[in-house]
Amino acid sequence: MMSRRRVFQRIPIALMAVALACTAPPVRGAEIDPEADAILRQMSDHLAGLKAFSVTTVVSTELILRNGQKIQLTASGAALFDRERGFSFKRKGRISDLELTFDGRRMTLYLSELNEYRTIEVEGGNDAALDEVRAAFGIEASGGIDLFYSNPYEGLLYSVESGAYYGETWVGGVKAHHLAYRAADIDWQLWVSAEGEPFPVKYVITSKWMTGAPQFSVQLHDWNSTVSVSEADVTFVPPDGARELEAGAVDELGIAGTE
Repeated sequence: MMSRRRVFQRIPIALMAVALACTAPPVRGAEIDPEADAILRQMSDHLAGLKAFSVTTVVSTELILRNGQKIQLTASGAALFDRERGFSFKRKGRISDLELTFDGRRMTLYLSELNEYRTIEVEGGNDAALDEVRAAFGIEASGGIDLFYSNPYEGLLYSVESGAYYGETWVGGVKAHHLAYRAADIDWQLWVSAEGEPFPVKYVITSKWMTGAPQFSVQLHDWNSTVSVSEADVTFVPPDGARELEAGAVDELGIAGTE
């Protein structure tokens, strides 16, 4: 069995912090290309208007080792999201295999390699639960969950100083609009499908001031906006022999630590 230290190996706090969805407006006087803004708003409004959806993801997180070497960790994930019932995120990767579920009242992080979990009570619906993913667990369970808030537009524009539109390109076989934004501490890019429903298909965050400029990126594919989510889909049932963790065992999952 993988050791607790390995399973709980922590990713850079800079990348965790920049992925937070916030409610503050962009910087006053920000220079944002009208076309970039229109596409971002259209994508945000479309996601916010969906009652339920599912999506699969490929997440990459870069680490800078003490010797200066840059390492990219990858993981595969799947999300099932319902605006009223809650959500379920699953991820398999180098750091750990985990599941995160929220049933509208309780959120549970389950680490399958250790057969351990922690459950917390959450009030305030999905947005509050997404906030608690960082506050209580400090980890991106699905990658890019700031896209799943009820108003992703506001969060994405937090501290934005400028935004530009770089035309159309192809991502994973999908024709997409390429947007690029600059904020105080990070740069981020978003590719939005140019055909059919305006789903995000790729999202990249770059730390500007951390040595080596590590990146977090996620590709999103197989969006399904007609999926039906049942109560069982978002309810955690502890497997046989599973052990419930104390709060302190997972509090530091999101803080930097490299070897």
